[in-house]
Amino acid sequence: MSGSATEQSLALSHADFVQVADLLGEPVPRYLRAPVEVYPRRRRAEVLAASRQSLVDRAVVLPGDPPRVPLSVVRLAQLVCRPALTVDLHRAAAGRWAAPIRYAAAGDAAVEVLPESGGVRLTPFHSDALLPRLGWRAGIEKLPKPAAEPAIVPLSVLRSAQTAREALADAGVPDDAGAALAAGDLTAVSVLVRTGSGRTGAELAWATGTGYWLVPAVLTPLADDRGAAPDDDASVRLAPLDGAELIDALHRSFTFDR
Repeated sequence: MSGSATEQSLALSHADFVQVADLLGEPVPRYLRAPVEVYPRRRRAEVLAASRQSLVDRAVVLPGDPPRVPLSVVRLAQLVCRPALTVDLHRAAAGRWAAPIRYAAAGDAAVEVLPESGGVRLTPFHSDALLPRLGWRAGIEKLPKPAAEPAIVPLSVLRSAQTAREALADAGVPDDAGAALAAGDLTAVSVLVRTGSGRTGAELAWATGTGYWLVPAVLTPLADDRGAAPDDDASVRLAPLDGAELIDALHRSFTFDR
């Protein structure tokens, strides 16, 4: 799957989103409010004032007393602020993690929250397309399963590129996957489902070679998100998958009993 050329999206600065959500009385996610709150008070007031005018100029907010928000924008903001399902996609190259692409869904509606300079781009789509869209953004292809057995290695050896390459090779991990792991070229997905009885989550992380290798989430920002304290004396299991198995694993992470 790829994004459709006919898709409609809405680009908002962080300040824009905060203004819209505040007008609607919606709780703003921390990742959208925090970039505005870091401004000194006077600068923040200037940014918010410029944002208010921009929103009116673009008809994202309609002037009045009080100002009104078009229904299409209301639905996007509500999805982002109060989703039933959230999915975060993290990708790293050479150990540097990019800002995650986020997805929010409720019922048959979903929205992609794509980070852009100074803000986000919101693209609505049907929630049935969430898994294929996530696979497209993550670059998952129909790769074959690596011809290797699962490997168990000490977590400590993965902290260094040199020791990682040697340990992974000794454990039978193919050179291309070992190189990706050692270089810090990883992808990670976190899923959070809100139900009537609470919240349920799942995490999945992998490296890509000629096929895919599941890796522990402790090697990714997902560990930071939940305050994990990795134990370098522990051993971790790396499991080979083909593209179809990886998609199936992602699908199962979405389908908790409700």
